Amino acid sequence: MKILINASNLKVGGGKQVFLSFLTELYNKGYLENKNFSFYFYMHESLIDEIDNEIINCIELRHQYSVNSNLGLPYFFSMRADLKRIDSKFIPDKVFTVFGPAYWKPKRAKHIVGFALPWMIYTESPIYKELSKYEFIKKIVFNKIRAHLLKREGDEFVVETDSVKFRLSKLLNINNKLIHTVPNCVSSRFYNYANSKEETDLSVSKYLVTGENKIKVLMLSAFYNHKNFNLIKRAVSDERFSQFHFFITISNEDYCKNFEDSATLTNLGPVSAEICPALYNETDIVIQPSLLECFSANYVEAMYMNKPLVLSDFEFSRTTVRDNGYYFEHDDLNALLSALLIARKEPVTTKEYVKENFPNAKERAMRYINIVVES
Repeated sequence: MKILINASNLKVGGGKQVFLSFLTELYNKGYLENKNFSFYFYMHESLIDEIDNEIINCIELRHQYSVNSNLGLPYFFSMRADLKRIDSKFIPDKVFTVFGPAYWKPKRAKHIVGFALPWMIYTESPIYKELSKYEFIKKIVFNKIRAHLLKREGDEFVVETDSVKFRLSKLLNINNKLIHTVPNCVSSRFYNYANSKEETDLSVSKYLVTGENKIKVLMLSAFYNHKNFNLIKRAVSDERFSQFHFFITISNEDYCKNFEDSATLTNLGPVSAEICPALYNETDIVIQPSLLECFSANYVEAMYMNKPLVLSDFEFSRTTVRDNGYYFEHDDLNALLSALLIARKEPVTTKEYVKENFPNAKERAMRYINIVVES
């Protein structure tokens, strides 16, 4: 079977990590050595340096790959041109776009498309009220265009929660049997964390410095408006939160634009995925006040590390965390303070919930490949 894996639109963030994990597990499970499969990997140039050399060597020996290095509008057009060329020369039996839309449809192959665009399905989110009239109209029109393209290009879809499955089925007006739920998972680096725990803890503890007896609160996220960083800004300006010290992980540029220096706030800057387990381990509480998600890896990572998880109360958060978090109304400082205080006092044993309800990286990869092969 000839399979085209399209990850050309994944340059940063969770989508990139999903693809890299999937590729690693294809290699580990022997799919790249299996003569019954011929793969073509089309990806963004920035991913190459993050793939192990032995995997690249295996792909070069037995399979094919190509990269796209453009950005912006040229990237869009070159991506479509590349996919058309690959489709006509490689002639795949199946195409898996890890996260769509691909803005392209293969000529004959069945196309399985991953979906993780919360702006399209959670339109009741309060983030829409924060948009200007122009931005609101632009977002609604763009959503309609993308919905049309998704329905036209995809034969089947992969999502990360049943909530997203239900809403996507309604949005595209398709049978939910065409939509497969494969939850996100805890990265293998969390499972391997115990082997290097002492060394990595020492390397990050110097960054998580607070005043005496401060409670360390970690928000692990890049800066986006829907992440609700404004709530953190309000909290560090409120004396009632003086017992807490907040740590965020945004770029220095975003920090300077949106925050003033505070004795109870530290920006760690963007952090590598390798030290995330240690960051969680050195933290007292994890906070995720987002207004919009399909699935946040922060949820399962915090729970796996047995850290209290304080999060905004929405359908997308409850469908993943259920009763294992401390919820608050997204813009209510009183509710946030109450949730933080309760979370600090109660013991947390959520690791088993993650192990019982979410796949590991190997299991997720096998679900992906089974859907592609059997679709």
